Amino acid sequence: YTFTTTANTLNAVGDEIECYARINVAAGIAASAVGFRFKLGGLSIYTDTIDSDLIDTTLLYKIKVSKISNTSQLWTIEKIGIDTTPATDIDIVTLSSAADTTTTNVFQITAQGSAVGAGVATLFKATLYKYSA
Repeated sequence: YTFTTTANTLNAVGDEIECYARINVAAGIAASAVGFRFKLGGLSIYTDTIDSDLIDTTLLYKIKVSKISNTSQLWTIEKIGIDTTPATDIDIVTLSSAADTTTTNVFQITAQGSAVGAGVATLFKATLYKYSA
């Protein structure tokens, strides 16, 4: 999933972009993890590794990027995994990044298996919102 923001999309301190994504992960030939990388601009902000206990699971992500300054953002990444085993998997991560939000940036969610024949991720829906301070 890729969305290119225009320069100064996060213009004022307090501006936010928020993305909701529904992703399914299916087992592959190899018993291997799938990693989701969340990026802004050229920076990889966070990698979420989906291991075998969440294969064949629907994952719901809510990713919020809040501008603190021109070169500092606060990220909140919430993940809910829905499956029978485990019944529910919930993770919340907060971290900061240093992308320059005054320039054109690319917001990305990418998936990569760690071995040939690794599991496959299917993005069913992603919606990006922008909030102004």
